Amino acid sequence: MHTTSLTLLQKLRIQDPDGWESYTKLYLPLLYKWLKNVGISDEDAQDICQEVFINTYTSLSSFEHHGTGSFRRWLRTIVNRRISDHFRKKEKDSPVVPIKGSGPKVLSESWEEAFVNEVYQSALAMVRQKTSPRDWAIFEKLHFSDNSIQEIAKQYKITANSAAVIRCRILFKLREIVGDCVK
Repeated sequence: MHTTSLTLLQKLRIQDPDGWESYTKLYLPLLYKWLKNVGISDEDAQDICQEVFINTYTSLSSFEHHGTGSFRRWLRTIVNRRISDHFRKKEKDSPVVPIKGSGPKVLSESWEEAFVNEVYQSALAMVRQKTSPRDWAIFEKLHFSDNSIQEIAKQYKITANSAAVIRCRILFKLREIVGDCVK
């Protein structure tokens, strides 16, 4: 997974409700997980997620796409700032002197790997909900197993061409959501 779908970014810029719903389904679980990983409480994580989404909404018009990973880096910057703000506020409100080296973990390169996996899994779940069980089963067998297209077509009593079309349609739906992120 290397890029966020330009289609999704365009939908967000024109404030398309479906685009924002996709964005929320794709990114909320990832953001929440990262916030929990740096030691933020459930309540604070929910608040910070809202802040990140509001910031994304208000700043998206100034975002410039500069190729592979630029949206991911931009979003990571927003998340890092909200995390830093959170811990600064906690330290200011706390009568306890913080231990040197404590505070937020920096969202490192593991952010990239987690981002890829979480967003891809969320996109798969979204497309699966909108796909018939039979077509999804065909897609899974074609995309995630070593079975040949002829074996799968025979199993489902369809032509190899029909099986290929089903796979292509589902991949197209995935690419609409996550760009070139499809594995």
